[in-house]
Amino acid sequence: MSETHWMDDPEVMGHLDDWLSLQQEPLSRFMQTIMQYSDETPIWAILVVYGKFVMHYNMLRSEGTQLESFNEALARIANDPLVMQLVGQMMGGMVGQAAGLDD
Repeated sequence: MSETHWMDDPEVMGHLDDWLSLQQEPLSRFMQTIMQYSDETPIWAILVVYGKFVMHYNMLRSEGTQLESFNEALARIANDPLVMQLVGQMMGGMVGQAAGLDD
């Protein structure tokens, strides 16, 4: 097995780039449609985080390499106030569930 990280493999990053690029338009339409159902459940939160990541990646891709765009999109998601709020709510719900507070 290779000693390198998957992000250092040009073939992996090329396939990831293709996949994220092809999702841009359909995911954008999906995100515009789903926003009306904002219920802040974990699945909704995951969809929003993923959608924001793909949008950032594709916007950044014209300015940098695949790896630079991927890393910057992750950084922007990590600092997005809505993402922080949704992740915090998900984590709070999981802790409450584990502690038996949601019964």
